[in-house]
Amino acid sequence: MKCIIVGAGNFKENEIITEKNDLIIAVDGGYNYCRLLNLEVNILIGDMDSLEIIPENINKYIYNKEKDETDTYLAVQYGIKQGFEEFILYGCLGGRIEHTIANIQ
Repeated sequence: MKCIIVGAGNFKENEIITEKNDLIIAVDGGYNYCRLLNLEVNILIGDMDSLEIIPENINKYIYNKEKDETDTYLAVQYGIKQGFEEFILYGCLGGRIEHTIANIQ
């Protein structure tokens, strides 16, 4: 059982392998990658500043754009609160440099 987080940074995978009880979190614009890969998302987390249309058919936590945490940080915290200890992050490097640095930290 692992928590898979899909961000909107550099992304080259054409498949994400999941198992039955994995938690799939799309982080803001990472939802676009999930749609391209036909990956069923359990929850969408972020301030939604990278999505033109916010999907209505999935669970989501929408945060204010003015916040101290990155969307990826909020997704990791959500996974921890759900009891996950193993995390795999996709699309969490590249793109905006401030997000890449925050994600490395």
